[in-house]
Amino acid sequence: MVQLKSVQTLAEHHPALLQTKLHEVGLVFAEEVNNLRSSVACAAMATVAKLHVHLGRAMDPEAE
Repeated sequence: MVQLKSVQTLAEHHPALLQTKLHEVGLVFAEEVNNLRSSVACAAMATVAKLHVHLGRAMDPEAE
């Protein structure tokens, strides 16, 4: 879960770094949202929400 917090921090402070690998990040979080451990899934959903807030329209293609 530490990595999830790191991605949230990157999204907030350095969104340009994530935009270059947005598709890969989206795939990883899609898997984590479906994780059977509810705490991991909840943290992944919170991270996806932060990505949408800080990256805006860049996240639209990844949402599907």
